[in-house]
Amino acid sequence: MFIWKNWRVLHALAMVIEISGKEKIREQVMINTISSFFGFILLLFILMISALNGYLNEYVQAHILFAYMLVFCGLCFITFGIRRFSEVFCSVRFIWKKDIKITTELLNNIKITMQYSYTASFTWILGYIASGFLFDNNTLSASAISDIAVSLLYGFIVSELFLRPIYNKLKSIHLG
Repeated sequence: MFIWKNWRVLHALAMVIEISGKEKIREQVMINTISSFFGFILLLFILMISALNGYLNEYVQAHILFAYMLVFCGLCFITFGIRRFSEVFCSVRFIWKKDIKITTELLNNIKITMQYSYTASFTWILGYIASGFLFDNNTLSASAISDIAVSLLYGFIVSELFLRPIYNKLKSIHLG
């Protein structure tokens, strides 16, 4: 009888101390928001350093960015349609607002969009090679190497710095 009473007291104490499911979710959302904020600040800091050193204008090349976005958006529109493509990019708001509906289809679309980001970069590179601008006097020019690197950088930035963190967050919440 003594053990039974102590067990009931311990169980009641554990119920009082235990954090409810809503509190756990609220705590996880707060941790995600804080980590997103620090990651965003870090990216802005890197951009600020590049801009203050005068290097940012070397990374923003309109002809590469336009061609990249044209191929990237075209692939996404063909695959998903305008509505689902906008859902993928509206999932960015998940960093600040948690009212997004997470579905397996959304996660799959984000994953495909990450692949299309790299596909757009490589398509621009192949078009650049095919157009013949890559070689000056049968030698590889420094500006051609720079253009190729910038194209790959655009694919990497969109895929790995924007879409993959959102995908991983949404996937962890969807599964957990």
